[in-house]
Amino acid sequence: MDTQVRRRRRTWLWYAGLALVALAGLGLAAVTALFLYWRSLVQTYTTPTPEPLPAVRGTEMDRTALVVRWSLFFENVRQGVPTPPFEITADEINLLLAADPQVGDRLRIELTNGSVFGRFTFPLAQSGKRELAHRHLNGRARLQLDLTDGWLTVTVAEMEANGRPIPNWLLRRLQRENLLRDVDRQPEMLEFLRQLAAIEVVGDRLILRPVVAEP
Repeated sequence: MDTQVRRRRRTWLWYAGLALVALAGLGLAAVTALFLYWRSLVQTYTTPTPEPLPAVRGTEMDRTALVVRWSLFFENVRQGVPTPPFEITADEINLLLAADPQVGDRLRIELTNGSVFGRFTFPLAQSGKRELAHRHLNGRARLQLDLTDGWLTVTVAEMEANGRPIPNWLLRRLQRENLLRDVDRQPEMLEFLRQLAAIEVVGDRLILRPVVAEP
């Protein structure tokens, strides 16, 4: 059981974090594109320091309980066992993501009025450009979720950096990217998604509704 829980934990963290890592990567690509387009835009959309993110709420025991709850839901849905919807708050998502060293101190999820937002702070040193070596991309993006025929698409609906909306031409470029385009590399996750009827945000909760719901 412990091995299965750890495995499900990695699965959840990987996919919950994957879209956010991809978002950060798109942010890096966006800034690089801005730099190539017009150097002065770098001063407008990046900063010399990272922006502090909200503190993560919850304890290690809370995280463990959440991982177990997710593990049971994931396995029941994948096997077609009737089960109630899975509901999770932004605080709970962030508690899980905090355990991932790739995203824990760089990203936070917000669920507000039926929308999903990703708030991020991303160092640009890895861009390889000397002018960006000490710059950070701090911003917020609204994410669009779409589950159709078992395929989950996560795209950027709108994005701002350093408190300013990014240029429309760049936003259109980002909107063409599915942040979960690599999901087909995990057969178990594909099985799971095919057994979901809907993924939606209601108020301040993300809800996953299985096809085979509990009577």
